[in-house]
Amino acid sequence: MSSAEISTADTSRRRRRLSLAAWMIAAGLVIELVSLIWSHPTAFLLFLAPGAVLVAVGVAAFLWEIATNPAPVERDEPAPAAKAAD
Repeated sequence: MSSAEISTADTSRRRRRLSLAAWMIAAGLVIELVSLIWSHPTAFLLFLAPGAVLVAVGVAAFLWEIATNPAPVERDEPAPAAKAAD
């Protein structure tokens, strides 16, 4: 397996994990929005149990992915040295 294939596999896995984290955060925020509109005593439980937990787990997954798997560094050709003016 070449380094380009490994880099592509790492990038797609990274995108999939970050996408999952984003969906968890979005789902948690939607649940919290619904619980804010709903005026019932159990709305707080809906806000706290699945809503806040999904947001917290999504943020933790996002931060974990960024901290443990740094972005791959693209190595370009070095720029040619500038010629000194005479």
